[in-house]
Amino acid sequence: MSPRRVWIVGAGKRVKETAVPAFLAAREHFEIAGVLGRNARNETLGGATFAVRELAKLDASAFSENDLAYVAVGKQAVPEVLGRLARLGPERFDLLVDTPVLLLKHFRHAELFGRFRNVWVAEDCFYLPWLDVVREELASGELGPLVEARFLHAAYAYHGFATLKALFGVERIRSARRKRIADGFRRTATIDSQRRGVIVEPRDYAKGWIELHCAKGAIGERGHVPPGGRELAPVLDGRDCVGFRVGERDVRLAPREVELARGPEPGAGVTARQEALKRVGFLRLVEAIAAGRGGYLLETGLDDMLVDYALEKSGRWHANALTSIDSKLARTFYSTLSRVVGR
Repeated sequence: MSPRRVWIVGAGKRVKETAVPAFLAAREHFEIAGVLGRNARNETLGGATFAVRELAKLDASAFSENDLAYVAVGKQAVPEVLGRLARLGPERFDLLVDTPVLLLKHFRHAELFGRFRNVWVAEDCFYLPWLDVVREELASGELGPLVEARFLHAAYAYHGFATLKALFGVERIRSARRKRIADGFRRTATIDSQRRGVIVEPRDYAKGWIELHCAKGAIGERGHVPPGGRELAPVLDGRDCVGFRVGERDVRLAPREVELARGPEPGAGVTARQEALKRVGFLRLVEAIAAGRGGYLLETGLDDMLVDYALEKSGRWHANALTSIDSKLARTFYSTLSRVVGR
């Protein structure tokens, strides 16, 4: 089967440092058909030079059946880009849109997503490679079920919620609170009556760390392993990170993932490697799409955005018929609100 064509809308840091390297690593599944932007120009992305074309000048003939459009533009520009793509025969191709999908004030434009064949969110934090070894360790039953996941200066906003969902195997956050503490803020996300996540802000990957507290033990990064706990650490081959381990258990990366994970110093821990690991996560996301499993669900990404917005504005979130992305009433309310206050 020939590779699927990808149209990349945007040419910023996210595209240069994460998306293009991942798409090039998945070249047997995808080929970059073109890069689109406001203005025509040449850009070097992922070590390759691309002639950026003007999105406004494209017509529907540019997009073929089974193409994928990946949108990674500034938050304010997303509605305009969605509107232009929605005029290019969107029922014939799929859409991958970057986080946080939409700003709440633009929620009225969410109806445009229904015009595309499939829509997924480019949330690579749901696919971070260290999650594999943690899942295997938890599946062994030796530590008991995961009770609390803590990201101490190790996660950012809606990306942190996505990582919590990956760890706990859920698609929604039940409730959450944000409280000021001495050096920033603490977000506490309730998964259910037995489980929760804690995210301490601000994010600082160079100094942050992860702790996972289970019913019968714990997992933590070097220097932050709870008493009697097991260490979560990279597995190194020279300077290369080739996998991750928890205690005596390890899971290895594929060769192409090792390439994408390069960059951090050998002494860097898991959290300190976050930016490089997001490239691996992005690769896994697009490989899942290529395999027919799909990507991070649109509604799940919108849920991350809504929880994050509520915590920033009021410090509280609780999923119910008036707030949940799964509620038709809530979606109507958000759309109406965005028409009143959105610009």
